[in-house]
Amino acid sequence: MKPKILFVDDDPLILSALQRMLRSVREEWDMEFLPSAEEGLRRMESVAFDAVVSDMRMPQMNGQEFLDRVMAIHPQTARIILSGQSDQELIVKSLGVTHQFLSKPCDPETLKEVLRRTLTVGSLLPDEQIKQLVARISSLPTAPDLYIKINAVLQSPEASISDVATLVSRDIGMTAKILKVINSAYFGLPQAISSVDHAVEFLGFHTIKSLILTVGTFSRFPETGILPVEHLWSHSLSTAVAAEKIVRLERGNQAMREEAFTAGILHDTGKLILASNFPKLYAQAAGSAKKSARQLVEVEPQFFGATHANIGGYLLGLWGLQEAVVHAVSHHHSPGMSASGRSFGVLTAVHAANALLHERETPPQPGSLDKDYLDSIGMVDRIPAWRNAVASSLPESQSQQTPNRP
Repeated sequence: MKPKILFVDDDPLILSALQRMLRSVREEWDMEFLPSAEEGLRRMESVAFDAVVSDMRMPQMNGQEFLDRVMAIHPQTARIILSGQSDQELIVKSLGVTHQFLSKPCDPETLKEVLRRTLTVGSLLPDEQIKQLVARISSLPTAPDLYIKINAVLQSPEASISDVATLVSRDIGMTAKILKVINSAYFGLPQAISSVDHAVEFLGFHTIKSLILTVGTFSRFPETGILPVEHLWSHSLSTAVAAEKIVRLERGNQAMREEAFTAGILHDTGKLILASNFPKLYAQAAGSAKKSARQLVEVEPQFFGATHANIGGYLLGLWGLQEAVVHAVSHHHSPGMSASGRSFGVLTAVHAANALLHERETPPQPGSLDKDYLDSIGMVDRIPAWRNAVASSLPESQSQQTPNRP
């Protein structure tokens, strides 16, 4: 069955342009084009769409209000805003109901690529039970406002370090957190970095975006006994640094190094989602894992029908992150199950970094490194070098051992 996509815009010229723009994919997708939010809602009473693309400024009911209703009717539907730069205030207000934003005018190939990636996300969830689980999540986080604004700025070919630094500097809390992270022992800098400009220049646009996305996501979840968020953040940062080092060891290019860092720092996002939305069930799963001396990821399917990796990858896919990042997060415990894991790449680096870090815990967590997978791609002999890279990615205070993981 072909994926179903609904486009809603009150401007008939834009609807016609969208139809012409997407004519080449008519055999790939089942698309409908409607001129009002009200008609869109009536249509959705009888048809479940996989994705909805809406304009922001519409009479009677704007895009934010429309997508809010869509979320209530079909929470599993991917929700995308296609709107102009003048709608920034409305866009910020709609953060809670929108997965992705695209600016008008939108390049046809960009729109097609975004929709393809978004529609592919559903394949990361093995069955309908998991989709229903995700649909029940009441506080599925949205990408932070600052991350969305920086993404918009970086769409311009003239974007500069100063442009990004100016945006970050307007958020005092984020500035403090970014400078704290970059000056931590993880990066081992010879001297402190005291300005956002220098931080952006040192880390690069992509890594700054990753940190902003992660800090914004982690900050939405309170510290609980069920899931020690501070420890999870520390482990995520260690995984990001270690994964980037592993890619560097294997002479991966700049894009792969950046994607490995992003995937490493976001790989356990699914744990945040599960623990915050299903705290009692998550506590039962953690208790079952401890009692049976198994990893949490092994018992999660019994309680949720999915692993935290599946659900984290699903969320990041809805946010429109790179395919390599989404697959690395989705399969960081099971790289052999990914169609994209047939050679060394981001998935390999994140899997190895995460598994080798867990080996250093007290007590160690044996068996999480998939040596059969590494042997199948001809990389099993690289484990000793990667183990050294992982050890060097930890601050000195953690270089000997790390606390028990949640």
